[in-house]
This record gives sequence, structure tokens and C-alpha cells, in this order.
Amino acid sequence: MRHQVVAQRYADALFGLAQAADTLDRVDGDLADLVGLMHDIPDLATVWNSPVVAVADKKAVLEQLFAGKIDGMVLNTLRLLFDNKRGAAIHAVHEAFRDRFNEYRKRTRVAVRSSHPLDEREESELKSQLAKSTGREIDMSVSIDSTLIGGLVVRIGDQIIDSSLKGRLEALVQTLA
Repeated sequence: MRHQVVAQRYADALFGLAQAADTLDRVDGDLADLVGLMHDIPDLATVWNSPVVAVADKKAVLEQLFAGKIDGMVLNTLRLLFDNKRGAAIHAVHEAFRDRFNEYRKRTRVAVRSSHPLDEREESELKSQLAKSTGREIDMSVSIDSTLIGGLVVRIGDQIIDSSLKGRLEALVQTLA
């Protein structure tokens, strides 16, 4: 929770600067790439999140890896996070920025869990139906969850649409109980 409040402030400031500079897409992409890299290289995340590693060392790694390769506003935001001993909030800053960016672009993030992999046509149809029902562009991520037995679970913000066989069976058990 603490990271979310702090992250929102940093994300709001970064969003305002990126919007004024007309670099929202680049900043969003750089943040996503950075978080992806931290996921792919856990040692990088460990160093940046560690309260034991000196701020100067964190910034040296940052400069060595990213200077001139990512937008200067993102680089400065990371420097500021490290200076204020908030390196662990990088993921939360990215999430808060992405939420604000999606709202600005009238885009909705949708998480879909499926019992089986969706082919391109199924994914396209689902995305189209969701766009029609929400009136917004859809940013959809699909994951496979074999425990669903069959069907889908769609999460749009706080709303969950459960059309899985597992969900129907659980509802039936509740009805019979």
C-alpha cells in the first residue's frame, strides 16, 4: 500500500512531463521495458530494491545500462527514486503510470484467464466484444489456467465475468447447499 501512494505521486509527475513533451508512448514503453528487464534479470531488481546497496552504486548501474537508451524523464525519475530510497517502488510507478496513460487514451486493461490457449481469431473476437461492451480500446492479457476446466474468467477493473466450468460448478454447489 505504501508503494502505491508514493508511486502515484511519481507517476503523476512523470505523466505530466511526458504529456507536455508529447512523449507518453515512449515513456510508457521505456517503463514497460525496464520492468520487464527487472523481471528477466532478478539480480538487477535485487540491487535496485536493496536498502543495503549504496544509492551511488544503484545510480552507477542505471547510468551504465540505460543512459542514452531510455527517455531522459524516465532516467531522472529513477534517479529521484534512488535518491529518496524508493527504488522498490519502480514496479508500482510503472503500474500507476500505465493506469493513468490508459485512462488518458480511453483504454481498458483486461485480464483473461482461459482453460486453453486462444487462437488469434478467438482472441480478436473476444477483444472486439469487450471493446463494444465497454466503449473503449482494450489492452488484453491472456493467461492459461488449467484449473478452470473449461471457459474463461474475464477481469475488467473490479468486475469479474466468470464463464468457466469451474465457476459454474461452484455456483451450482452453492445453490444446492
